[in-house]
Amino acid sequence: MKNLKKYLEHEEREGKIFVPNEIFKDFQNEKIRKYHRPFAFSFYYLVNYLYRNAKYGNRIIIQKDLKCILGYSPLYKPVDYLIKKGGILEEINYIKLTREIPMSVEITDDFVGNRELEFYYYEEYIEDVKGLRDEWKLIYKNNLKVSKPLKAFHRDIEDDYSVYEEIYPDGTFYNIENTTLIPFEIFLFCMEHRKIGCNGFYLYSYLKMMNDKYEEGYTVSLTQLENDLGFSRGTLVNTMDSLKRYRMIQVIHNQEFFAVGLEEKERLSSTYITNKEQNFNDKGDTFYKKIKHISRKEYEAILERKEKEREEKSKKKKADIPLDALPY
Repeated sequence: MKNLKKYLEHEEREGKIFVPNEIFKDFQNEKIRKYHRPFAFSFYYLVNYLYRNAKYGNRIIIQKDLKCILGYSPLYKPVDYLIKKGGILEEINYIKLTREIPMSVEITDDFVGNRELEFYYYEEYIEDVKGLRDEWKLIYKNNLKVSKPLKAFHRDIEDDYSVYEEIYPDGTFYNIENTTLIPFEIFLFCMEHRKIGCNGFYLYSYLKMMNDKYEEGYTVSLTQLENDLGFSRGTLVNTMDSLKRYRMIQVIHNQEFFAVGLEEKERLSSTYITNKEQNFNDKGDTFYKKIKHISRKEYEAILERKEKEREEKSKKKKADIPLDALPY
């Protein structure tokens, strides 16, 4: 979606969005189809942002609007099993469809100095703000519900969420331990470029999490990324290509070339480094060096040459043994 920043009335101070690191493992749940994991992740991130910043007080935003923001048709139904009332994201305690619609939010401190978010909800809003009751009732009809990001309030939810609602919150809105900061500007960039979209945002976010753990870059095989994220090889390669062209990531190839039949000891995984938003290329025309591919015949010739070199070194080593070192 173009002009998304304007549509959401985004302000720079609203950009710090933290996601729980366990989300990537949780979304390996077999009930979430592999090819829908990028949508599910992007959807959760988006409702997290909307709720945290009380964007529902600026404009009416319903599920169809969320689909449009994520690059899908508002009438696209195959993902509804994830986000509907009683859907998979509710079942695994990531969202809850609720009438608790935040119209505004304030940051306060509790009696021991901990930060608290005080949300001002729709039902309270129309009661207290005179002259707006009929207007808001017209917009937020009685059956309208929004997705509340549960992990933003409580992380360890195993039973019905209602059991935890009165407990002191420990979610990502309040405690950022074991989380990854994904600035909203990254999300905006991905959604405004169709070649990146949810797939690119999902992959970038995962690599960002791993880059936070490995400061020199995350070294991993494509096969492992397929297993961790649920991408097919083709989708993964194409998504990786987009992230490189838009300079969202850098890739270091740790082997000189690739060939069919390459010996296992020579197969080295690449290292992935995530860039910051200011380093992205908006045109998507970045040239990047691809790993060299050679034929099996060329590879066999290299192996043969290396074997001859080893034999020559071995002969030379034997010839260089001093006479006084001989046993006879």
